[in-house]
Amino acid sequence: MADRLTQLQDCLDDLATQMYACLRYIHTHHPNSPIPGQPDHNPHTTRHPSSIPPASDAVTTSEPTNGTAATSQGPFTPTTNTVTTQPPSTNPAPTPAEGFHAALKELARDLILKEQQVEYLVSVLPGLRSSEREQHARIAELEAQLVAAEEERARAVEMKRRMVERVGEVLLSVRRVY
Repeated sequence: MADRLTQLQDCLDDLATQMYACLRYIHTHHPNSPIPGQPDHNPHTTRHPSSIPPASDAVTTSEPTNGTAATSQGPFTPTTNTVTTQPPSTNPAPTPAEGFHAALKELARDLILKEQQVEYLVSVLPGLRSSEREQHARIAELEAQLVAAEEERARAVEMKRRMVERVGEVLLSVRRVY
């Protein structure tokens, strides 16, 4: 199991990834809705000439068109000399509003859970509620314990070495007897 700081970093990485995924989902699956004051880009509806955007937003052609025509730039809504283009869509079809809102609730719930995990990991970090002096004292105490443990380990290694020698001597003496 990883230490708390590593767990916290992993959790923050997951939170950032989830946030990006949520934004991407919202961007690609939001239901379309008309923007007030903007023309309708549905080629199957008829347009009133007053709904045509100004010439700066339109592509001008010298040939009059009749009906709708399509070129490599996308569908056109023709008038006498001005046609408006809509760039081809790279987004998938939008999700119906009910499904989209249900998915948003689930994504929000997942983000809240991950954020609560981050808060918990931060709250259990050691030394969060102690002063600098207390932390230095604790570090000194742990260093003393580490020195004692290292001395004990060195004694155990020396005892193991002596025991291996004794076992070797016993094996050699048994071998000489037979």
